[in-house]
Amino acid sequence: MRKLAVDVVVIGGGSTGVGVVRDVAMRGYSAVLLERADLAQGTSGRFHGLLHSGGRYVVSDPGSATECAEENVIVTRIHADAVEPTGGYFVTAPGDDPEFADKFLAGAAATGVPAREISVAEALRNEPRLNPGILRAVEVQDGTVDGWQMTWGAARSAMEYGAKVLTYHKVTKIDRADGRVSAVHCVDLKDGEDVRIECTFVLNCAGPFSATAAPMMEACLRAHAHYLDITGEIAVFEQAHSLDARAREAGVVLCPGVGFDVIPTDCVAAALKEALPDATHLALGFDSRSGFSPGTAKTSVEGLAQGGKVRRDGKIVSVPLAYAVRRIDFGDGEKDAMTIPWGDVSTAYHTTGIANIQVFVPGSPRMIAGARRANWVRPLLGLPWVQALIKARIARTVKGPSEEQRAQMPTFVWGEATNARGQKKTARIRTANGYSLTITGSLAVVEHLMTARPAGGAYTPARLVGADLVTRLPGSGPLQIV
Repeated sequence: MRKLAVDVVVIGGGSTGVGVVRDVAMRGYSAVLLERADLAQGTSGRFHGLLHSGGRYVVSDPGSATECAEENVIVTRIHADAVEPTGGYFVTAPGDDPEFADKFLAGAAATGVPAREISVAEALRNEPRLNPGILRAVEVQDGTVDGWQMTWGAARSAMEYGAKVLTYHKVTKIDRADGRVSAVHCVDLKDGEDVRIECTFVLNCAGPFSATAAPMMEACLRAHAHYLDITGEIAVFEQAHSLDARAREAGVVLCPGVGFDVIPTDCVAAALKEALPDATHLALGFDSRSGFSPGTAKTSVEGLAQGGKVRRDGKIVSVPLAYAVRRIDFGDGEKDAMTIPWGDVSTAYHTTGIANIQVFVPGSPRMIAGARRANWVRPLLGLPWVQALIKARIARTVKGPSEEQRAQMPTFVWGEATNARGQKKTARIRTANGYSLTITGSLAVVEHLMTARPAGGAYTPARLVGADLVTRLPGSGPLQIV
């Protein structure tokens, strides 16, 4: 048996796991990452790879345009082998606003986005498949990135800070001694060698959590080891809280959802409960430009046959998809929004005790109509071959944003509490994108458990660390309640 000794073991070798182990190593902790296959096997190796120049935002979102331009330069400089500077064109086609090109150039100059107007002849010579009737063309510095190179680059950086990255190593057991994690056992799938890694902490970044969470929680209870993960699945949260008594007896903290799902919304829920203690109804939601990753999309597909989920009079009940629709200003303007079966239907109740809970995301009229049409064939959506077909399509078409794109995609989080007299309190906060917040949020909870000694039991992030957790994370603004 091979033996290692580190402070932290991270399980899961996607961009989140690699980002976590790199951050841990940069903070001075010794760390090892375990991945049962190769790095970037899922979402991290399948996004569309666009490296933004900032051009798409120079008129609509100048702040993001400037950030894009700055990050484009940084990413290209520090990870040149993963970037191909392809360039790009913004053109005025027949029927477009003839004055928009001037607005675009002015916006580019004001935001620091490199852009120059070229002749129509040059644009057509370089890109012959452009509409030959274009009236104007502006060249920008777009590019593409290689997700495999980016992930491995972060892994190599982590290794330069002293971390170890072990691919094709499957976790088999977790040990605990004197109230703390003491070791993780794994097997090298290439040669069958058993490996024992002495450590003080384990963070599960290995999805899908619908498959990995239950056995990991059971292993942690047997080993008297704290359990954290980055799930957003209602069933996983409910499983954790069903184990509360055993966790208390074992002195083990069970706290799933220490990423974007569900730190921001959980903290908003806790703050609203404090602001309106007699609230009877709670609505939560988020407006994320980054969209779902392939992994999250596939997990969502697994629940389609069960329809939507809300909490009513303290019970989680099934409802049609897009059960409720309303107009919501999440913090970036009022939009149509629909209910989704999100993790807060479980966690917000355990955080606040509020008996009626719904979770919303923005949706175009077409998206909402599509979700409601899906209710007609919902029983078919649970069939294994239908699930396989939909997941295969997701693997082909849902790519997720690149690292550079994620840096320019803030998330707007919203909540509304109402009491029996009709009084309302509304909360809003702008945070970093969900991918980045998952890394910083999970590490914040790790550090909390490494320094604090909470009693065992099932927790939500806000109950474990505090309602101000989200405001302490990089990229977060103030949590405002009106």
